[in-house]
Amino acid sequence: MPKYSIHVHVIYVNILRGQGMKQNITLSLDKDLIQRAKVVSARRRSSVSNILSQELQRIVESTEKYEVARKKAISDLRTGYHLGGIITASRKELHER
Repeated sequence: MPKYSIHVHVIYVNILRGQGMKQNITLSLDKDLIQRAKVVSARRRSSVSNILSQELQRIVESTEKYEVARKKAISDLRTGYHLGGIITASRKELHER
């Protein structure tokens, strides 16, 4: 399948800082994929660029949330939890034979 280049205008909006940054990128995609993406974007009354931008934003945000959750889980495992109760016997006493 021949490859063609598609010029995509990607928009990142940083909501927390209230800043919008735009940068153009060039992707090499199969011609068939480009045509199918155009059909999908037309059905959604959008553009290929907008769909790619939204999907990339979703992937990045999902990855960042995963990393935050992963770091918290590792920290929780290292710290452990005190589930209450009082230790009344030693390990040795519990495992005497």
